[in-house]
Amino acid sequence: MTSMAGVANALQETGLMDCVQYWSSLSGSTWYLSNFYGDDDPSIPKCSEYLRSRIPLSRKIFSFKRTDVYLKLLYQKYNAGLHPTVVDVYSGMLGALFEGDTDLEKRRKLSNQKRNVEKADFPFPIYNAIRVHHTLSEREYSEWIEFTPYELGMYDYLLSQKVEDILSVKHLGMVCHKRSEPNLHFLQGIWSSAFSGMIKKMAEIGRA
Repeated sequence: MTSMAGVANALQETGLMDCVQYWSSLSGSTWYLSNFYGDDDPSIPKCSEYLRSRIPLSRKIFSFKRTDVYLKLLYQKYNAGLHPTVVDVYSGMLGALFEGDTDLEKRRKLSNQKRNVEKADFPFPIYNAIRVHHTLSEREYSEWIEFTPYELGMYDYLLSQKVEDILSVKHLGMVCHKRSEPNLHFLQGIWSSAFSGMIKKMAEIGRA
């Protein structure tokens, strides 16, 4: 995230930002881009300053009073007919870091970024996630999944869909049960490779 902030500042200061059409992100760089485009009036200096102010608050996301929010997120997902996972808890922590005490119903969504993308003042954002197999290395098996403010694409399956319908139930390419679009912090949790690294490290410690 901090590296991406440095790249964005350098591109603007050198005047090269106007030469860039797309920027593709993975892991921490998705946190920077999603917060940048999630602002009502995107500004590189403003985004860098905002993230700088949020980082010292990272310890507070583990506080006991945040537990109610995390449990509410899990209950919402369960109540919608979906299976809560540990990723939801991690995503809730990211939401607490980047969204603060904003009501869950008012938190940002990926599709909200369309209004900023349509201005074409900055490169088009692409957020990536990598799906791997728990028994194989990423070199042996990996699937790239791309997210934009407009759609999700899984090119190994020649599949794309509107980002608003990520959680909706579909049959033969048609939405048969509409579900609300997830909050942005949920996708930030999916995009993060830091989470998978933490799990891998804990597994190694457990085997030691």
